[in-house]
Amino acid sequence: MKKKFYLLITILWLNLISQNKTLAADSQISYSGFIENYPLELVLALNSTGEAKAIAISHFHEAKIMTGKWQKKELKIFEQKDLFNFPQFNPEQEKIQGYWWEKGKKWKVQLNKKFTIDFETETEWKEKEILPPVVLKDKYFRLLVSKTKDQYEPRVREIKIIEKKTNKISQKINLDCPFNGRENIIIDDYNFDGIEDFSILKESYAGANTTSLYFLYDQKTKKYLESGFKGISLTFDKKKKRIYETNQCCAGTQVMKAEYKVVNNKMILTKEKCQKWDEKKQKLVVKAINECK
Repeated sequence: MKKKFYLLITILWLNLISQNKTLAADSQISYSGFIENYPLELVLALNSTGEAKAIAISHFHEAKIMTGKWQKKELKIFEQKDLFNFPQFNPEQEKIQGYWWEKGKKWKVQLNKKFTIDFETETEWKEKEILPPVVLKDKYFRLLVSKTKDQYEPRVREIKIIEKKTNKISQKINLDCPFNGRENIIIDDYNFDGIEDFSILKESYAGANTTSLYFLYDQKTKKYLESGFKGISLTFDKKKKRIYETNQCCAGTQVMKAEYKVVNNKMILTKEKCQKWDEKKQKLVVKAINECK
């Protein structure tokens, strides 16, 4: 282990099976402590089936997605041959102990619980920092999330974009978006320039309809800029370099579809089609565009 080692490990989206008392189906626990004598932060997000995903973030090794399971009170999280092992893991305890195995070496891990967020039952909480289970090539994210009694769901108030190698903040983005407790942020190439971009859920509507905010990487400023891309349930085809929109309403009896190309980071409409349900034919049929508007 390197002399000046600082490890930040984020274990996210842990699916939990317990024969005794458990947390709610969608919860997140934040711990802090040490791996040997080096600082360690651990965040667990829990639900109900036993599969686990993880992010390991550190100066020792850059942020990586990890996977694992929790069975018979033993939690194991893998990154290739390396392993976090908590042989007597209990999410109700204020302290947990375990080991980090790397290249055949064993390092002791001791952690104290900082706080728990129960996304199903808690009515409010002040801003707390949550890490989504996705990473960019050289950066990762922290979300500032809060909830008030008059809100139906938690809201993301800020995105921090962090450099993997230095753990320094490279950018902050203020916003107001719902936090769904799972994969708010998605990484993709939204303008088809071969560089990673990211999006965050903006709103969910009736049926399958959603909207998102799309942030494109600007090579001149080295920042992520809000694209202005707009549309319902957009999908992105990197082979054809096209964006497709599908807007459904009226219990699926009316569907508006559109196709766009990207020119100078702008969405340009190339095709659109209106479909409505035909009772006689018992299927969707093409109609004039204005019938869907």
